[in-house]
Amino acid sequence: MASVIDYPICERCGRECINEFNCRTFEEFQTCQVCGAGFAYTIKRDEDGKIVKDKAGNVVWQHKKNAGNGVAYIVFDDGVIFVDAAPGKDEYDKWFKHIMKEIDTNKHVVREECYVTKWDYEKEELIVVYGKLPEEYDDCSCFDELNFEDFEETNDDEYIPF
Repeated sequence: MASVIDYPICERCGRECINEFNCRTFEEFQTCQVCGAGFAYTIKRDEDGKIVKDKAGNVVWQHKKNAGNGVAYIVFDDGVIFVDAAPGKDEYDKWFKHIMKEIDTNKHVVREECYVTKWDYEKEELIVVYGKLPEEYDDCSCFDELNFEDFEETNDDEYIPF
């Protein structure tokens, strides 16, 4: 799969989110791992996974949006991270109880790295209801530590340094 990954600022909470654009299918997904806001612009598929087309033979697209009601960010001891966007405010409490049961009872959950958030509609702000949000990353700070002079020069067209 050929995808372009970007990290734009979430319009809902102001934190960095993940945007993936698939260059082969032109599908696009965006998710904020802090508030859950995002969207999916995808090709519509039937129950068998086949692409749905209109009467003219054009691909049918669908656009789904998540307002950003909160998120559960659960880290497991094998390195897997599970991110679940919270449902609307009417269903939030039931969802939250289910998430907390998973965090409390699953022996493979790394509790100190997990967090759960909720959007406060009255105050128009994000609330952390469990855990602690990670520190925000500096823009491209990882590149500050790279020393490109250390990479071996070569005439080999197959050589990719990173």
